[in-house]
Amino acid sequence: METLTFTGTPVKVPSNKPYEQMIRALESVLGEGNVRSFTEMVGVTGTWDEFVRETEQHIGMSGFVIFAKIDHGA
Repeated sequence: METLTFTGTPVKVPSNKPYEQMIRALESVLGEGNVRSFTEMVGVTGTWDEFVRETEQHIGMSGFVIFAKIDHGA
């Protein structure tokens, strides 16, 4: 199995906008998926290239996708 390494850079963006407005703006540039669809894609794709093609359909203009949301405050 190949291991891919991702190096991230934290980014802070100060804003006077309300929290919910900032979240909506962030989510508007993220792709949408869900854990179920992700799991199904893993099961139906036979090769890495097929998986990548299927996954890329869900990627937003930011290059990222949300597979699950968890509200820890609920």
